[in-house]
Amino acid sequence: MGLDPTAKNSVTGNGVTDPSGAVRGSPRFTSWSEFLDHCDSIIKRRLNDPRCDYDRIRSGFLSGRLETGNRETNLQQPAILFPDLPSSPWPAKSAFGWVATIESAFKAIRSELDGVVGSGHFRPHPEVDKLASRGSWEEFRFYSKGQANQTHLSLCPETDRCLQQIPGATTAGSVFFAAAAANTHIVPHCGPHNLRIRAHLGLIIPNDCEMRVGTERRPWIEGQVSIFDDSFEHEVWNRSLETRIVLLFDTWHPQLTTHEIEAFTIIDSELAKISPDYATIGKFPQF
Repeated sequence: MGLDPTAKNSVTGNGVTDPSGAVRGSPRFTSWSEFLDHCDSIIKRRLNDPRCDYDRIRSGFLSGRLETGNRETNLQQPAILFPDLPSSPWPAKSAFGWVATIESAFKAIRSELDGVVGSGHFRPHPEVDKLASRGSWEEFRFYSKGQANQTHLSLCPETDRCLQQIPGATTAGSVFFAAAAANTHIVPHCGPHNLRIRAHLGLIIPNDCEMRVGTERRPWIEGQVSIFDDSFEHEVWNRSLETRIVLLFDTWHPQLTTHEIEAFTIIDSELAKISPDYATIGKFPQF
């Protein structure tokens, strides 16, 4: 039986989606418990380690979605808040040994950025319509949850070399040159969860650009890294007449264990298989 050509379906890398947003042909789940039981069997088979402990990850998916509330009293409001992970809107740079490595490569990375600006490779950020109240937000993407854009990496080999030296940078989330055009405002929002720490390397920073994370505002500085926890509400302004560009990348929360990272990566992959919205913008499905 053929597909109805008038149906409002969308095609993704994983197949055709039905009106509920699920990918056709993917397993159907009625609850997070059922979905996580499915993932448990995959995790145990792949890790094959009786010492594997990822209860904190499972607990986050089961109950962390219920523990968020009013942002007026709590500015850490990701879609899922995993338990027992110390957090701060602006973690101390001194806690991350790789900062000096990437700051020392600023000139090489900036040179490669200069080579691709205006090349036509920048694309609108997937959430620009949702998050940019004015202006525009574009990206030149290198990695997305471990998936590499080899074309872009080949144009920026020194950038890639530096990223490879940062634990988790190529697997924890996103890596891209992030361009906020003149007079751009990115509205307050929170990242999807608190398992990662986000960093920006300032590359082209006009005057009158700043970011708020939690209650504190800070400017970017060219050649320096800004580190923040994007599970806290954050907001961006470029009030200048020029484009602001940073190298954005994620790393894993430093207190996660190897087993927890591996377990989350498997669950993350399974979620992407059943939900195109999760695969593209990190929106968790509703079972």
